[in-house]
Amino acid sequence: MPSLHNPCDNVSGLCEITGILQKQGITYYMYGTHVISVYAIRSDLVNLDDFINRNVTIIGYKIDGYPVDGGPFYIEVTDLVCDIMN
Repeated sequence: MPSLHNPCDNVSGLCEITGILQKQGITYYMYGTHVISVYAIRSDLVNLDDFINRNVTIIGYKIDGYPVDGGPFYIEVTDLVCDIMN
């Protein structure tokens, strides 16, 4: 797994990540419902299943207390922009 960096602004806490959205399978870290790049994500506001295998930019906030057990940062998605070209 590539080394992780904090994708969030240290002042506002806002995160913005672009990549291919994937449904998360079985993982050793056991959190998140989906992944983008090397980050675990979830959302109560956006139906992430509607964007599986699409190139998207997610906007959200890092969930406190993560990463754990060597896992990735965990992001709560509040908005999503889909690349209409894919």
